[in-house]
Amino acid sequence: MPAILSPVTRTERIAALNDQLRRDPASHGHALFTGGVMRLIDRDTPRRIAAVVMGQQQLLRLAAATTGFIGTQADRAERRRGAFAYLGEPLAFEIEYRDATALKPSGDPSDPKVTRRILTIMLASELPAPA
Repeated sequence: MPAILSPVTRTERIAALNDQLRRDPASHGHALFTGGVMRLIDRDTPRRIAAVVMGQQQLLRLAAATTGFIGTQADRAERRRGAFAYLGEPLAFEIEYRDATALKPSGDPSDPKVTRRILTIMLASELPAPA
């Protein structure tokens, strides 16, 4: 039987896992970019694949470095949502906790064995309201 974590320890564990994802999404989950963000990157570096990839990498670095966490108190404690700017445009990120199939919400976001994390970087205007 897995150890039961206190609420503070559980929140700290989720925050640490979210920090890992933001620093290295390929090793700890998945990163997605919305159409609005891709148009912003394309506006800066039209149609050059290498430049677009570099723009995506820059966005991931900005998301990893952000300390501007937003949303509900739980979102901020888990470092699940954040805000930053790119090319003067306000952007945001959100981390979703999905099950192994990525089709349903995870039953335990503090357990990386049962949770697939998805980092989505979007225009601030695309960020959904907190649940």
